[in-house]
Amino acid sequence: MSTEEHDYLIYPLSFPTYKWFGPILTGVLTVLFYEVARGIINYVIYRSGEAGAALGHAFGAGASLSQSFDAGAALSRFFGSGAVPDQPVSGYYSLIDSMDPVVLIYTALPAAMLTFSLFLASMIVKDRPFSSYSSVRGGFDLRMFLIDLAWTLPVFIPFFLITVIVKQHDMVNHLSPSSLCIILLLIPLQCIGEEYIYRGLLAQTVASWSLNPRLGILVSSALFALVHPYDLTGTIQIFACGAILAYLARKTGGLEASCALHIANNICAFILAGLRVKPISSNITLPECIIGTGLYFTCACMILSALRLRKSKS
Repeated sequence: MSTEEHDYLIYPLSFPTYKWFGPILTGVLTVLFYEVARGIINYVIYRSGEAGAALGHAFGAGASLSQSFDAGAALSRFFGSGAVPDQPVSGYYSLIDSMDPVVLIYTALPAAMLTFSLFLASMIVKDRPFSSYSSVRGGFDLRMFLIDLAWTLPVFIPFFLITVIVKQHDMVNHLSPSSLCIILLLIPLQCIGEEYIYRGLLAQTVASWSLNPRLGILVSSALFALVHPYDLTGTIQIFACGAILAYLARKTGGLEASCALHIANNICAFILAGLRVKPISSNITLPECIIGTGLYFTCACMILSALRLRKSKS
């Protein structure tokens, strides 16, 4: 069997050094390195005067996420953006100003460190190459990623433009140059980090343990949904989108397509939030759930159709 014919979700079983307990050790070390990185990030922010003190009060000593609005407001005032939610509602995303540069860094940078944390863990455990988390092709294929990103943009750009046109009467630009730079730099890294953990480590582990790729898709998607603080409708949407991403990873043999789709969605969402035409909220309506899932499904169909076309020509 050639490398290209391996099922991505049970690909770890193709390595003779792979043992069932390897993912447990890798997962524990990944969490450890992640927590160290997050601790360093928190320390730097805590040392940033009044804003750091507010974050330390809201997120430290077991404080719940619902107490984070004061921290977000303090950060916004401290760094001069003046952009705080006018009418915050219950839920983590609705309680912080996602366009504040420091809040963006605080929320995105730790997740961006997940890939590096997994890399370090895999180098220590050595049950299989780190490249096997990326794809069955011996690593992350940048060219394939860019092609898949090109297939997602024709879906998300029209959605972005239509949303802006329809809601332009509500548009108030809070997207500063620094916030835009952070979105374009950190959000892709955040998405890639999440893909390596959920569609990589978790989905591959469950599928390899059970010899059932479908179970890997379901379990990883459920965990992906549970860690996002949305209401019930939002949780259903995240589960569905996570399942689409995991299915894409399996059918394409790697994380390139799922990373491209995840990045296109999140960058679009954050820029729309910066224009205040579609704020990021923990409360998702049924139409938003249908549209969001539909965008993912449409992009997945386009990527898989393009993949079949490339294979038929080769």
